[in-house]
Amino acid sequence: MLQIRLRDTDVARTVLVPGAIKLPKLHRVIQAAMGWRNCHLHMFRSKLGNFAPPAPEGEEASGCLDETRMPLDALIEGEGDQLTYVYDFGEYWVHELRVDRITAPPDRRQRAECVDGKMACPPEDVGGIPGYQTLCAAMTKSNSAEYRQFVEWLGGPFAPEAFDLERARAQLARIAV
Repeated sequence: MLQIRLRDTDVARTVLVPGAIKLPKLHRVIQAAMGWRNCHLHMFRSKLGNFAPPAPEGEEASGCLDETRMPLDALIEGEGDQLTYVYDFGEYWVHELRVDRITAPPDRRQRAECVDGKMACPPEDVGGIPGYQTLCAAMTKSNSAEYRQFVEWLGGPFAPEAFDLERARAQLARIAV
């Protein structure tokens, strides 16, 4: 069981993933569980180094190791171990991943599952932590111009406290790990 916490917020998810999951698939699992849309670059930071997708041909390497073949269980030793997932280098969303419990899979399906969560994920391109805090504050003042601007930008009101477990589960059900 993997605890995912978005640093400097109360946003959290708990997911079940196989230990042998490769980092590119773990990236997709985190995206789906959190509610991100996979619009930006990412990397994993661990005690073994930083891992990211390989740079496209013709582009300068990022200095990170290739995540392609790296399984999660090569980066962790047991319960309580942690690594960091950074999404969107402009807004720099830092997620702390902690192995809460290691269990035998209930069956051979090898699917990720979201078992719990807290708070809605910040919208993409909201402006990082400061922008997210501004958004959350604006949502408490429905008569303000800032509220109306955010509602127009988002296409509707944003409920920071809302977490839809069934939606997260449905998103994860599409990912074979």
